Amino acid sequence: MDTYGNELRDLGVKMQSMEILQRELEVNEANVRKAALEMETERKKKDALLASIRRERDTYNDMIKQLEVSSERLRNMMKDLEDKELPSSVTGKGFGALKNRLPWPVAGSVIAPYGKYTNPEFNIPTFRKGVEIKADIGDMVLAAASGKVVYADFFKGYGLLLIINHGDGYHTLYAHLSEIFPKTGDIIKDRQSVGKIGESGILNDPSLYFEIRHKGKPLNPLEWLSRK
Repeated sequence: MDTYGNELRDLGVKMQSMEILQRELEVNEANVRKAALEMETERKKKDALLASIRRERDTYNDMIKQLEVSSERLRNMMKDLEDKELPSSVTGKGFGALKNRLPWPVAGSVIAPYGKYTNPEFNIPTFRKGVEIKADIGDMVLAAASGKVVYADFFKGYGLLLIINHGDGYHTLYAHLSEIFPKTGDIIKDRQSVGKIGESGILNDPSLYFEIRHKGKPLNPLEWLSRK
C-alpha cells in the first residue's frame, strides 16, 4: 500500500508536469501561428510595396518617354519662334549681356540640374534641358528679363508653359505653373510677375522648371543665373 501510494504521488507529480508542458506547448503553438501570420502579413505588404514601386517606376519611365516626345515637339515649335525678333525698346541692352547676372525666376534651390540626371529612386537616366528649382505651390514666378510672350498655354509634358522671347534668338521657358498671368503677345518687363507655381510633374516636390534657349539650343541656366 505504501509503494502504491508513492507511485500514485509520483504519477500525480508527473501528470502536473505533463499538464504544464501541454500548456507551454499550446502557448508555443499559438506563438508560432501568430508569428507565421505576422510574417505572411509582412510578406504581403512587401509584395504590395514592390508591385507599387514597379508601377511607379513604369509610370515614371512612361512620363520620361512622353517628356522626350514633348521636348522634340517643343524644339520644333522653338524653330518657328527663332525669326521673331524684337526691337531694342523691348529687349533693353540685350539678353546676352545678362550672363552670370540673370535674376532667379523663383527663390529656391536646384533639385534637378541641367544635363545628365539619374533619378535616385528609380535609377533611370535622363538628359534635362533645364533645371528644376524647388518652390512652394502658389509662389510667384518672375520674368528673368524683359521680352515678349510667344507662348502661354498648356503643353503636354510641361503642364502650363510660358515662353518669353528676349531677342537675339534668346528665350526663357517656365513650366509646371498653376496659373499664367500674361497672354501671348504681351510685353513683359524685367522681374514682372508672370505666374504661380503648381505641381512639379515627374518630381514629388513642387518646383519651377526653367529653361534658357538660344536659337532653339538649350543652355545651362546655372551658367546664366546670378550666384546666390
